[in-house]
Amino acid sequence: MLHIIIGLHLITASEIMAEPGNIQDKIITDPSISRRCDELIEKRKQKINHRMRLTFILERSKKLRKDTPEPKVSIKEKLTETMLGIIKELKLTNLRIADLEENIIRRGCPGISL
Repeated sequence: MLHIIIGLHLITASEIMAEPGNIQDKIITDPSISRRCDELIEKRKQKINHRMRLTFILERSKKLRKDTPEPKVSIKEKLTETMLGIIKELKLTNLRIADLEENIIRRGCPGISL
């Protein structure tokens, strides 16, 4: 009796594996979940690009501040204020990225690589 059940199970599994695309047809996916996941992933990509731009601007500001002559005090002060603003924005962007990643994981989005 046990051999018959195992034999039937193997036949069923081999039939499924023999037909390409059959497994994909049997998987039920909710389109609203996919849209939400796609939206979250796209927002995360945008925030990562924003973080990269901020990092570049911060490095450029540091270089400008270093290269500014000593007598130009007001310019150095403005660059310092700008750098502090960029650092705050960078911290906020990092928090938003972490929050988006947590939401992506909580939603159980398929095929995500963080």
